[in-house]
Amino acid sequence: MTTRWSGFTVVSLEAARESTGLPVAQLVSIPGVERLTRIDDGREEQAVRIPVEVLEAASGDPEAFAAVLASYDAEGASDADFRARIREIIDAPESQP
Repeated sequence: MTTRWSGFTVVSLEAARESTGLPVAQLVSIPGVERLTRIDDGREEQAVRIPVEVLEAASGDPEAFAAVLASYDAEGASDADFRARIREIIDAPESQP
C-alpha cells in the first residue's frame, strides 16, 4: 500500500470546511493541506490545496474520519499512518461482501 496521496484538488476554504466539518486551524493542520489565496476576476478567495482522499473519507464516513483525525491529533501519529488510515476508510466499502 502506498503512503502517498493520490491527488490533490483546490477548493474554497469554506467548501473544505463544510465537507470536513473542521475549523480552519484543524483543517490546515492535516498533512498535505495547504492554505492558498486564489484570485479570480480580481477577487481574492481563500482556498486550500487538499488531498482528494481527505475529502472522500470525510464525506464517505464522517464518524470514522473524525476518529482518525482525533487519534492523529491526540497521539501525534505519523503522516504516513494518517494517510494509511484515511485510505482504510475509503477502501472499507470495497472489502464488505
